[in-house]
Amino acid sequence: MKNNITAISILSVFVLLLSCGPVTKDTSENKAAESANQKQMIVYGVNTCDHCINFRKKMDSLNIKYTFYDVDADQDKADEMLRKLEAARFMGNISLPVVDIEGRVLVSPELPQVLAFVKR
Repeated sequence: MKNNITAISILSVFVLLLSCGPVTKDTSENKAAESANQKQMIVYGVNTCDHCINFRKKMDSLNIKYTFYDVDADQDKADEMLRKLEAARFMGNISLPVVDIEGRVLVSPELPQVLAFVKR
């Protein structure tokens, strides 16, 4: 009898804990809402550039969505990047990647700098 009461007590506590826990469902609606809130980001780089590769890996690991253009393989995108840098009045050596977050152009940014722009 004592074992039955202990088993029932443990089961009751387990059920109580489950019912009090947070309810999260990873539905396509949640993902759509999340991506709608995320700012549009374009990353210009080169597929063979170590800094570009590492930057993209970090972005992917944080599930930050972006569009990548290889400026070595696509001259139109290279020209587009240069026009954006000129419009941003960027002076100096261009280091890759170049990141455009809804019109804000960052040259060879570190991840915290990008995250600050994304969260605005």
